[in-house]
Amino acid sequence: MTLSQEVYLKIKDDVNTLAIKSNEFLNEQQLAEKYGVSKAPIRAALHRLCMEGLLVSYPRKGYMVSTLNDADFHSVQQLRLVNECYCLELVLQNASREQLLQLREQAYTQTNMRDNQSFHLALARLTGNRFLYSTIEQCLHMVARTVHAYLHSEDRVSFRDTHVQIVDALLAGDLNLAKERMTADILR
Repeated sequence: MTLSQEVYLKIKDDVNTLAIKSNEFLNEQQLAEKYGVSKAPIRAALHRLCMEGLLVSYPRKGYMVSTLNDADFHSVQQLRLVNECYCLELVLQNASREQLLQLREQAYTQTNMRDNQSFHLALARLTGNRFLYSTIEQCLHMVARTVHAYLHSEDRVSFRDTHVQIVDALLAGDLNLAKERMTADILR
């Protein structure tokens, strides 16, 4: 992994976990000092985050975290619902029992928002469809900050329980129940 990729992931994580506030301007020098690197990898990371829509560049001022309004958040959640329910169909067709048991273990041990995203991405990976995976990954990144802002500790447990129920439904071959649980998970 290159230095700019490492910095990109650190900044992205700080944005998604609210360590970087949405109302503060960021600049290359400040971030270079924070992450202990030169401006070049910071610049590359910031450019990539702007291309993904996570940051907005303001010439001669710096960068600011972009925010989703309620309508945009709802639209992304609808897109997730369609794609992730389709994932369940593909996983039921393509994944082995062993892979599903590994996914169940992953779901059972999750404790934070990163684990929640990892579960959804692991499920998407089991489809074998890299384009579907990429679409879901992008959607998760768009809503991560909003979900994290409203996530309470009891929600973390309910995420885990719902994820285990999704996998249990898949293990039982019950696509309708898996979709019902996925819908509850996404639209909570």
